[in-house]
Amino acid sequence: MMLTLLGGGLWIMCFLNGCNNFILSSAVVEWYFEEGHAFGDYAWRLVRFHAGSVALASMLNGVLFVIKVVSGILAFETKREDGNMLSSCLKLLNSFLFVFTM
Repeated sequence: MMLTLLGGGLWIMCFLNGCNNFILSSAVVEWYFEEGHAFGDYAWRLVRFHAGSVALASMLNGVLFVIKVVSGILAFETKREDGNMLSSCLKLLNSFLFVFTM
């Protein structure tokens, strides 16, 4: 039950962040290429055309964020005698996931 609530909370947080990024980028595009419109136009475009895409991207972003946190904990917990290869692979995974998550 607790994992469901944490996962749902993470997904909602990522979804709201994605909505914010979409509306901000829509406003910049409209300002640069055309005359600006009201905020309601951008929000309506998000709800009507792009809500599913933002929801899917936020779910993937949440899953990658959890993987990043777990690999960060594992990389921190590996000691010198555990092997440099494991530590190097976890650090590489962390740096790769840093690009794709929040």
